[in-house]
Amino acid sequence: MGHPDNLVPLMRCGECHYWEPLDVMSSIGECKGRDSPYYRKPLFRTNPSPSCFKARDLHKAEFLWCEKCKETVAEQALEKHAGHQLFIGTAQFPVEENLEVTHSGD
Repeated sequence: MGHPDNLVPLMRCGECHYWEPLDVMSSIGECKGRDSPYYRKPLFRTNPSPSCFKARDLHKAEFLWCEKCKETVAEQALEKHAGHQLFIGTAQFPVEENLEVTHSGD
């Protein structure tokens, strides 16, 4: 017997192995799945994931990126980041565009 539609878990891009958050705005990320039609395209964390979804496996990464601390984490330092949202990598925002997203009090 199948699941009713309202009980089927909805997979989001932010939960996918291939999605990497931007280092300055972690609600937006970039798809790193080379076989995906969205490869290197910006996607919101909450976007429903297309058919290329793959569950994130943090054990296959030597370094991780901690969203809360905004830093790269080595495997040996994972205990310090227990309970934090970790990603396999982070997409780097192009330096030349940083001016447009810099928050200031001017």
